[in-house]
Amino acid sequence: MSSQCFKILVEFKNNNFIFSLGRWRGKYDDALDSDIETTKDFKFCIHLVGKNEKQKVFNYINKGKYTILKGEMSSKYWYNDMIDNGEIDSLTIDGYIYLHCSFKNII
Repeated sequence: MSSQCFKILVEFKNNNFIFSLGRWRGKYDDALDSDIETTKDFKFCIHLVGKNEKQKVFNYINKGKYTILKGEMSSKYWYNDMIDNGEIDSLTIDGYIYLHCSFKNII
């Protein structure tokens, strides 16, 4: 099974940018008729870089809450972070958000 298949969702809602990370069934996962209970330990980081070198970092660390139930495509649990309306201006450049993502296995 692909124990590290995830989906990042970025949406603008109620004047806030919301970043979410959830476990997703991968290309090589079992058919939908079985649960997926295990993931490897990992750390996933999103670095946002805005005006005047302003940065905001989101760290997602596996806490074992990524079980995908039988018949489901994704986990019910998603990590959520947000940039509120007051931070958006300083974290955008010409209306764009620049982000760098890194994924690291924790041994």
